[in-house]
Amino acid sequence: MSAPIKGDPSWTDISLSWDQTAPTMARLENAITGLVELFNEYADCDGYIAKEDFKDMLDREISNPEVKAEVTEETLDKALGALDRDKDGYIDIKEFTLCVGFMTRCLYHVDKVA
Repeated sequence: MSAPIKGDPSWTDISLSWDQTAPTMARLENAITGLVELFNEYADCDGYIAKEDFKDMLDREISNPEVKAEVTEETLDKALGALDRDKDGYIDIKEFTLCVGFMTRCLYHVDKVA
């Protein structure tokens, strides 16, 4: 896998690679690979996820009924407004990773309280 990270002033242009055919990958490698595959499954050929595809992804890829109940048209519009940093109406990989990071922090805080 090779994933260049470009355009972010906090990163130099780098490329990550590892052997995805290895018998076992570490958990972090599996998580990253899974997220890239998930993004690519819902993104168009130009590498963007449209609002309807984003909603479809959340519906299919989140199984927790309490979380699903929170995904309304209003919360989706609010989330997309916050995620869509360049205001082009689509979610790119950078915006997608911000979304996943936010959800990760929310789950972390819920687990800490429980």
